Amino acid sequence: MSDGNGWKSIPGYEGFYSASKGGQIRRDPGSPYCKVGRILKPKLHHSAVTDYHRVGLYRDGKLKNEFVHRLIMLTFEGPRPDGMDVCHGEGGSLVNRFDNLKYDTHAENIKYNIWMQTQQEKADSGSEDDSMV
Repeated sequence: MSDGNGWKSIPGYEGFYSASKGGQIRRDPGSPYCKVGRILKPKLHHSAVTDYHRVGLYRDGKLKNEFVHRLIMLTFEGPRPDGMDVCHGEGGSLVNRFDNLKYDTHAENIKYNIWMQTQQEKADSGSEDDSMV
């Protein structure tokens, strides 16, 4: 359920947490776990490839660390189809706005990441070719 301000309950955490299309996670009214309406501050998770934002959510008295990009897509697009990744767009892996995310195959995700890395290297060197192969 959306509240008219772009916030929608996160499936599996209804009544406790909501997500916004802007990429934020907050506590809902009725949540016993701290201040109501508080926007959670994500923590940086370092992986071998890139960095991602994570938040700690409580359910049934247990803490579960969740990736923000996965929560945003679950909330606004639905469950991740089998064999698909949540992919970040040109904003990069730390931009979790819904308009910067999509479901796609792992192969396409890797291809796009290589292309983005190449674009960054070209920008750093002054080259202007930005066509994706």
